[in-house]
Amino acid sequence: MNAQIPNTPEEILRLSSLREILGGFSHDMNQPLHASLMAAHILELKLDKLSILAEDRRFLAERVDIITNHIRKAANMVEGLRSFAKGESPPTDRAHLAALFARVYSLMARQFAARGITVKHRHIGSGSFTVDDPVFVETALTLSLAYSRDLLTKASKRLGENQPDDSNVLDVQTITENDRGVIELAWDIGEHEPAYYLDPLANDLHRALQLLEQRGGSFSISADGLSVTFAR
Repeated sequence: MNAQIPNTPEEILRLSSLREILGGFSHDMNQPLHASLMAAHILELKLDKLSILAEDRRFLAERVDIITNHIRKAANMVEGLRSFAKGESPPTDRAHLAALFARVYSLMARQFAARGITVKHRHIGSGSFTVDDPVFVETALTLSLAYSRDLLTKASKRLGENQPDDSNVLDVQTITENDRGVIELAWDIGEHEPAYYLDPLANDLHRALQLLEQRGGSFSISADGLSVTFAR
């Protein structure tokens, strides 16, 4: 992995300053995004009054709708970055494990797409489990996703044309029960030697998972997946 958990006061201060910069960046970005969104709405109103063919009107309306949707996605991503960088806890109704995963993944989705990795997520369970420390859980989810991303990327380069058809797929399951929540990340890259996959855990993910164990959670790693359990 490229990132490391900060070990020195200087690194911690650097992250604190980065958090402040991201907060200001999101505020600055929201202004032009809001102005662009308002402009798109004005275009929609103008289209209704133009004397043009219905086919042309429909074509232009579809394009304006595409622009509007992309602006909204960008605004949501910027707000997510601001909230994540500030370490803000989500509302209680969003402290569900599946919701936390969705929030983290929304900030990392383009990283997976750029590497040709397909992420499939499903949720199992209807228990009342909610996360007590959502900020820590989001950190663990981020590092778990980053580990999976890097692992699949390295495997894809190493296997080349010999890689299995589904080797660039990350299957994610969030499972909730009354007293625990589990996230399982699974992959199939045609290798079955766990030692190869344990090596990257010596860095930031390993330390985060050690903290998890101190909080009553657990984890397991194998050649074909990573499972992380959060206890109430």
